[in-house]
Amino acid sequence: MTLSKECLKQIEVLRDEDIDYSDIPETDEAFWEKAELRMPKPKKGIYLHLDQDLPDWLKG
Repeated sequence: MTLSKECLKQIEVLRDEDIDYSDIPETDEAFWEKAELRMPKPKKGIYLHLDQDLPDWLKG
C-alpha cells in the first residue's frame, strides 16, 4: 500500500493524543502470558537475467 504525500504529511503532524485507539482492544496480562516471539525466516535472493521484453510485459 502506498500513501500520498498529503496523507503522509497529515500523519506526521498528528499528535499522539489525537489517535483513536477505541477499536483496538487493550492487551492484558493473560495476553502477554501466551505471547511468543516469532522471527521471520530469512529469505533467499534469486537473481535472473531476463530479456527486457519480459519485465516490460509484466509491468504492463
